[in-house]
Amino acid sequence: MQAQSLRIAKRIPRHAARSLGILLLGFVPVQARAATDALAWVPIDTRVVLSIDPQESARQPGVGVALGLDRLLDQLVSQQLPATQRQHLLVAYIREGELARPVAFTIGTSELGRAVERLRGAQLESVGGKVLYASRSSKDWTLVLVGPDCLLEGPRQTVRALLDHAARKLPSVADIPATRPQRRLLALEPEPATAVSLLYFAPEGGTTVFAALQDLDRTLGAELGAAVAPYKSALGVLGNTHGGRVDVAQEGEELATTLRLVMPSEAAANLASITLQAGKDMARAASEAAVQAGSLSEADARVLSGALSTLRARSERDWVHVQVRIAEVMGAQGAR
Repeated sequence: MQAQSLRIAKRIPRHAARSLGILLLGFVPVQARAATDALAWVPIDTRVVLSIDPQESARQPGVGVALGLDRLLDQLVSQQLPATQRQHLLVAYIREGELARPVAFTIGTSELGRAVERLRGAQLESVGGKVLYASRSSKDWTLVLVGPDCLLEGPRQTVRALLDHAARKLPSVADIPATRPQRRLLALEPEPATAVSLLYFAPEGGTTVFAALQDLDRTLGAELGAAVAPYKSALGVLGNTHGGRVDVAQEGEELATTLRLVMPSEAAANLASITLQAGKDMARAASEAAVQAGSLSEADARVLSGALSTLRARSERDWVHVQVRIAEVMGAQGAR
């Protein structure tokens, strides 16, 4: 499989990427634990995770369209299972050199294992005491039950590496102490009716918001960094972040997004929230200049302007909370 196909194959539409970019970090996700802890198979250096509520996602198709998830979900055998047997979907982007390859953990009921038996392909091999089977949805992918209620799917070499990683008891995200930013982000309750959450873990010591967006670009094949390039200097005022999470829900033709960033201190969070709230006029001016320079279309500028008018930012201890509504999601997608 070519490297491009190992990313989310359908790139985030430019209008959505720019809107999420101005939100500052499209980031994200994880809900309640099942009996099998999928995070025990996710290496500790993982930066990006998606948390998907199968029921809410089915009710809110605009979220998957805007985030370019359709192609990825089509590769999953678990999508053929009854919705009642799929409680949660966790997608982790596993780092392999310069690439990040997605794997999906479908967490369901105790009946999940038996249901998968009807959908799996031929047995391939055993790794770490787990049996790998061919996927009937994607010829280059494989699937394995890592627990009676948890199905892992992904590129064969990546799944093999994860199983070996776990068998050797190497550090995983599940091993991170509860006080660390990653676990604090994972412990957050999603906003009501959230269909998809995106979680970003910054490297040790934190990173700038702009660098985080570029990291997400490399991982997801998105355009977040390019979309906010005109605002790079302004974003620098926000300082470093330890990571963040954005919960996304569809409300009519709009995306309702809630971003939460972990900052180095309470003072840094307070400064960032004030800067965000006060900088909306500067962002509009930068958007107009970008249109005149030809680096931003008028349609994208209108979406950004609408999103900026709804932006609300506040701080709480070392957290920054940002809420933004992005209008005309379905309409803009159809127009492109």
